[in-house]
Amino acid sequence: MKKKALFMAVLLAVVGLLAGVAASDAFGNAGGYTITCGMDGFCHGIQGPKPTVTLQENNGMTATYSVVAPNAFEWVVFNGNTRVGGSAGEDKFPGSTATGGTFTVPVGATYTIWAVYGVADGAVSGANTTVSPAGVTTYTITPTAGPNGSISPATPQTVTSGSNVTFTITPAAGYVVDDVLVNGASVGAVTSYTFQNVTGNGTISATFKTAPLVTYTITTTAGPNGTITPAGPQTVAEHEDVTFAITPSMNYYVETLKVDGQFVAPTRSYTFKDVTANHTIEATFAASPAVCTITSSVEGTGGVISSPPLAVWSVPRGGTITYYFTPDPGYHVDEVTVNGWPVEVDPDDDSYTFASVDRNNVLVAKFARNTYTVEASKTGNGTITPAGAQTVLEGEDITFTITPDAGNSISDVVVDGVSVGVKTSYTFTDVTEDHTIQAKFVANAVNYTITSSVTGTGGAISPYPLWVVPRGGTITFWFLPNTGYQVQSVTVDGAAVDADEWADDYSYSFWNVQANHTIAVAFAPIPTYTITPTAGANGSISPDTAQTVTEGDDVSFTITPDAGYSVQDVKVDGTSVGAVTSYEFTDVSANHTIAATFAKVKVKCTLKLKASAKQIKRNKAIKLTATLKGSAGYQNAKVRLEVKVGKKAWKLLKNVKVNAKGVATYKYKVKTKGTLKYRAKFAGNAAYLAAKTTPALKLVVK
Repeated sequence: MKKKALFMAVLLAVVGLLAGVAASDAFGNAGGYTITCGMDGFCHGIQGPKPTVTLQENNGMTATYSVVAPNAFEWVVFNGNTRVGGSAGEDKFPGSTATGGTFTVPVGATYTIWAVYGVADGAVSGANTTVSPAGVTTYTITPTAGPNGSISPATPQTVTSGSNVTFTITPAAGYVVDDVLVNGASVGAVTSYTFQNVTGNGTISATFKTAPLVTYTITTTAGPNGTITPAGPQTVAEHEDVTFAITPSMNYYVETLKVDGQFVAPTRSYTFKDVTANHTIEATFAASPAVCTITSSVEGTGGVISSPPLAVWSVPRGGTITYYFTPDPGYHVDEVTVNGWPVEVDPDDDSYTFASVDRNNVLVAKFARNTYTVEASKTGNGTITPAGAQTVLEGEDITFTITPDAGNSISDVVVDGVSVGVKTSYTFTDVTEDHTIQAKFVANAVNYTITSSVTGTGGAISPYPLWVVPRGGTITFWFLPNTGYQVQSVTVDGAAVDADEWADDYSYSFWNVQANHTIAVAFAPIPTYTITPTAGANGSISPDTAQTVTEGDDVSFTITPDAGYSVQDVKVDGTSVGAVTSYEFTDVSANHTIAATFAKVKVKCTLKLKASAKQIKRNKAIKLTATLKGSAGYQNAKVRLEVKVGKKAWKLLKNVKVNAKGVATYKYKVKTKGTLKYRAKFAGNAAYLAAKTTPALKLVVK
């Protein structure tokens, strides 16, 4: 096979110098040779002319290009000496069709694209196309709209340099566009504006005004023996409605009624709705006979006029009579006309009433067969015939044929929401109501095998070594590295899979499986690094031993001074990070050191006494205050207040309140005359303060 491959490579190189016809003859039937491009920057194949590369989109971070290789060639994309994409891998020989696709390039990177085919070894060189997308500049177009209208889009729009953006201006009902300003300059009362080839920020603002009143004229004409009210030309505002009453004189009737020159039903009222044009309305009148006749008939079949029983019926002028229509079984009243004009039939009893008869009339009734709808639908791959909504006459039958596509089967037929099982046809007989029918199809069971493997050692893949998946199914493979290992690479069907597809949770899924596949995973040891901590005298660092950290992990250290000491400095890799009490190494990718030093805390404090008065009467209360001031830590000192009257012993005051600022207060009620002595003592703080007692403060009690 190697000899054959070498022979084919040499032959391709020679024949490539010959005419296209000779090359096609030589390789038209060749097979079994694929183009392979390694990550080492070498492609195995003959290189051809430049492929055609076109920019599709640049979002400022990445640019997407389309590429078309010349006929008979594959295309391959390199970032330096690393292959990052392409179609190479399928058989391609002179005479084959061109191949194409897309690839993405980060802004600022330079990618090179070659066309290749055949089976030869060699570094990529020769004719190529190079792309190096630059960043994208964007601008903002800010729209505003005044009252009584809107602009769309209504929010500031970010626009790429050189592109276009369109705004639509819409006035509210009863308003029109007054003016549109673009970058402060009027462009007129337009309803749409496009910023073209944008090269800077811009503004667009629209104002609106009340629309001018538009009116139309409706002209009335009434013949003798009747009136149209309101009479004369009527001015009507645009979109309004107006109703005219057509009233014959005594013993007359409306003979004809014309609207805009066209005959309409001669009613006694007519309404023009949503007027948007001028109109005319004309009426003529005729004398009513003392006795009016109504001639009735049925056009076609399907029912009868059941009352009155005679085809010609006499009614005195001003009288009333009701006609009843009786459809045959399976029929309904389709239409009733009076003097050629359709009238509304009472649906409750299929009747029509002539009220206040004033003329001879001709009534014609039409009946029609009842119809029903059968709605046919399907799911899956197959057909139901006829499809969609079918209209069926009452009492008739309709048959549907159900046919699965190749590789599919009928799984069920559902009629009116109820399964009738697997059927290839279904007939609705003697239809008397609406129906639905749905055919369900499923793909025939086809299974595919996905074979999994581990390249080298360091972990496992699950499931292993193969998994059977039904056609269209989904399966996820999990990569399980041993302790101290990580996934190095994943290949599917021999092609490397981008880490973005498996790195998050160390898994890869096959979706909608339609073929056999292979998947292989390779593992590699995870690099580790050492963080070495040290602490000087009078403090500690925790943890205090060298820490082994996996690449990419974080580790934190806590620095704690001894009592009476504080952190003097912390150095990381020999560089000060300040007198911090904790430090975290994040995303570790190298060895590190951390060293802490400490210094003694110097504390000075004072205790000041104060009384609310220098003299106090017996049985009165005095407010005694002691304030402790000093360096950090004084808040923790325990302050005590003691009093003494005359020669009595010192008395410790209980329930003394000490706030967070070290201020102790107490209200003391003096019961004995003499000299009141008041002093404060505090127990100190083990870390900072020594115990101390203040000189006494003397007060006079009268």
